[in-house]
Amino acid sequence: MEEKDVLDSILDKIDALEEEEKELYRKMENKALRFLSVRMRTEKEVVVKLRSLFGDDTEEYIALILEKMKYYGYLNDAAFTKDYISYLMKNRPMGKEFLKQNLLQKGVSYSLAEEGISEIEDEAYQNMLLRLIDKKEKTYEADPQRLLRFLAGRGFSYEEIKQALNLKNMDILDNE
Repeated sequence: MEEKDVLDSILDKIDALEEEEKELYRKMENKALRFLSVRMRTEKEVVVKLRSLFGDDTEEYIALILEKMKYYGYLNDAAFTKDYISYLMKNRPMGKEFLKQNLLQKGVSYSLAEEGISEIEDEAYQNMLLRLIDKKEKTYEADPQRLLRFLAGRGFSYEEIKQALNLKNMDILDNE
């Protein structure tokens, strides 16, 4: 279907609503827009928010709102995945499996989460881990094993930790 036809189809469905239904639809749409104006969201987050505010019997309106928001580009799970991974890598470094779990909890599909994780460049991922080690190194100076536990608790694998520590010439693993 052409883009104009998609929009016309959405608008026809909205026009077909009764006046009371249109009013409820507009309220829901405004709530969704405000919710999306704060930051990017997944479809699931928008659905959960609208259901919590308006109840489960509004599925027809929610579907219309999602369709319209996707048409205008306000909702895009693929773009969300990319931005969210970038945000987490910068602000809350964690291993790839933890990143994937975070995405799945937000409602991103498994395939999109996998695709997003696979697009992380090895060098950027390793630099993220090295920055985290630099940041936490002094905190755990007295007990280097705590640093290992901290990194493992953030979802980094033993091999990833070992490789990063070798690059930093830290011999914590030899002290086990």
